[in-house]
Amino acid sequence: MAFDAVDILLNPKRIPRESNRHFTFMWLASQILLRQAIGKDTIIIITGDRRQGKSNWGLKLTRAYIRLRRKQDKNFSWSWAKNFPISRARAEQNASVMARMGFIFYDEGGDQFYRQETNKKGQRDLIKFMNKSGERGHMTIICWPDPYTLDPKLLNMAHLLVIVPYRAGYICSFAFIYGRSNNPLNYDKFGIEKIRKRFMTSKTSVKAQIPTMAGKMKVMQDGKEVEITYPAELFKFLRSIPTFLYNHKFNAVDKKFEEMYIKKVKAPQLMSHKEDDYVTQAEFDRLQMQYRTLLYNLYQKDDKSYAQLERLHIDSTGNHIRNIQAIKRDIDSIRAIASNGS
Repeated sequence: MAFDAVDILLNPKRIPRESNRHFTFMWLASQILLRQAIGKDTIIIITGDRRQGKSNWGLKLTRAYIRLRRKQDKNFSWSWAKNFPISRARAEQNASVMARMGFIFYDEGGDQFYRQETNKKGQRDLIKFMNKSGERGHMTIICWPDPYTLDPKLLNMAHLLVIVPYRAGYICSFAFIYGRSNNPLNYDKFGIEKIRKRFMTSKTSVKAQIPTMAGKMKVMQDGKEVEITYPAELFKFLRSIPTFLYNHKFNAVDKKFEEMYIKKVKAPQLMSHKEDDYVTQAEFDRLQMQYRTLLYNLYQKDDKSYAQLERLHIDSTGNHIRNIQAIKRDIDSIRAIASNGS
């Protein structure tokens, strides 16, 4: 049976009971593989505050997917560098060349996210990445701290939205899963805009906006039953959203797997922000004009030849970063401006 969030919403009994639970990561991974088998991709966006367990939820699903994919195809392979890109630029590139029926896990978090949250080009690049990943039938997982900073067109591309709102210390975290509307005329397929508007009115209770830790439940930890507190009113509100499918608690991913993720992905990601940095069009135009003016003055007033100017464009490793034809075009552009001005 192919995975269909709306079908699950209408027929919750389709989620199998395993070990007295309604949901397992293995089950969800199996539904994703069924979609891939008929040429469909699966895009999942995970959101929530920092340090609540977003990455862990995605890693647990990814680990389950890898296990099932290897059973399906003994030649299936993956790597931290290929399947866990540390920048949007690499995500788009990797998605383009990766074999069909694979996966990509992209985690946009920390300082990277806050620098780029209003950058339109960054969001366009993310849409290109999702399109390329979708064309090749991948499972695409994106961790994104704040859904309101996503372009609605980008959010609407996802098949599932997962909100991870709370982590009870080192015991467990909680996730709420939402399905999208299949109506092509629905602009707000997950109901996110409705939620934002609802919070701006007096209709939402104070308890939902500033939830207290009034809820209590008992969970298992290392074979023992322990009691935890949780924001009951917040959980109630999250379940009231029309596109709500299911909520569950989950433990941390395998420790060695998480340690490798931190070492191979999260740590390098902190140093990769320059790959996704962009300048405004006005700043680019200003710098381009300065560069072209410098070339023009060196050629016209300092009598530098095109060959000499090209040699000035050799970097420290011996690579020519600008050829004569490009240099000539830049000088001609300034010459044309000067001619029009006179």
